[in-house]
Amino acid sequence: MKGAKEQSQTLLLDVEVGLETQRHTSRPWRWAAAALAVSLCVAAAVLLTWRMQNPDQSQEGSGLQLKLRELAGSDKAAIHLEADDVKPPYSVLWSKDTGHTFYQGGLDLENNEIVIPREGLYFVYSQASFQTNCHTQSGAGELVHISHAVDRFSDSYGGKWEPLMSALRPTCVKVAGARGSGKRWHSGIYLGGVFRLLEGDRLRTVTKDPSSLDREAGKTFFGAFTL
Repeated sequence: MKGAKEQSQTLLLDVEVGLETQRHTSRPWRWAAAALAVSLCVAAAVLLTWRMQNPDQSQEGSGLQLKLRELAGSDKAAIHLEADDVKPPYSVLWSKDTGHTFYQGGLDLENNEIVIPREGLYFVYSQASFQTNCHTQSGAGELVHISHAVDRFSDSYGGKWEPLMSALRPTCVKVAGARGSGKRWHSGIYLGGVFRLLEGDRLRTVTKDPSSLDREAGKTFFGAFTL
């Protein structure tokens, strides 16, 4: 019996020693695992910072770059127009064949209006730049306003024109003097937004006093593209 008791005590001692040894030896592994996790987090942060600072050096590039490549290599509907002339009192005559203009994918210019080829989401935009003369023969002290709008004709409106986007902005105060003389004020209005348009919808611009528009290349334009 004594031998069995001694063996039992020896076995219990061995187990306790083994457990204590395991506790001591496992701590370095825990510290090593924690250090490895911290190192990986730091490496990930450094890599992310480097890619943000060097977008052109990353393998895939940013989402925006990929989207631009996709659009450049596709035939998605898009049109960009520039001001060619004016037709008082409220119309800009647009051109699709000069300067940086283009059209593709079914979007086209007809009767000075953009025609939508199919239903979908479109980004519509337009900019009007003005050279305003504030000298006038009468009405000194009044504000001179500029305005620009994009209208939509659609069967969903009952077959009539409705404003899609518009803006009104003061530029200067009228001063006494000969009309057509004095300093000209430069200002502009930019409009842009995403809209769901239907097949057959038409878009046009309406501009107050288009005779004061700046028709220099890149300053007054109108366009749309699918998303």
